[in-house]
Amino acid sequence: LSMMVLVGRYGSVSVVKHVLSGAAFRSNVDRAPAQFRTLKAKGGQVYILRLQGFIFLGATSAVLRLIRARRRDESKPPLHYLILDFSHIAGLDSSVAMAFARLKQTAKEESFTLVFSGVPFELERQMADAGFLLDDPDGGSRNFVSLDYAMEWCENHILEAENALRLGKRSEEH
Repeated sequence: LSMMVLVGRYGSVSVVKHVLSGAAFRSNVDRAPAQFRTLKAKGGQVYILRLQGFIFLGATSAVLRLIRARRRDESKPPLHYLILDFSHIAGLDSSVAMAFARLKQTAKEESFTLVFSGVPFELERQMADAGFLLDDPDGGSRNFVSLDYAMEWCENHILEAENALRLGKRSEEH
């Protein structure tokens, strides 16, 4: 009965609080004007899902549908970075690790990086106990303490790919 109450209570609330793009959302890093222009033009490569509440296996299907729709949306730039922000997550079911393992495999196959942010230590340990490493650079995923640090990492990679990362450093020296 308590399981049915839990599923009923959290099943009616979306676990996705906000859907953002790197074209509009930025880290707090101070950047040169040319870098801002590059990030505005290329920032759509970053897709951000700010999650909330309690995540159980049934709730992950909505998240996976959003990600699938974004990957297939040809009106947007190709997806290079998917940030899942856990800063408003109350907890998660142990079966969720399986869904994230599938998502990590999809990320590897489709050449985008899965980026986690704001994951409470207890949840990170719970995922590791279930066999899922959040910070696994060889496995195509990264983990950061906050959305700001995750976004900074993505921005730096975009700027590096566009040969614009050193631009800010040179202009600061002059």
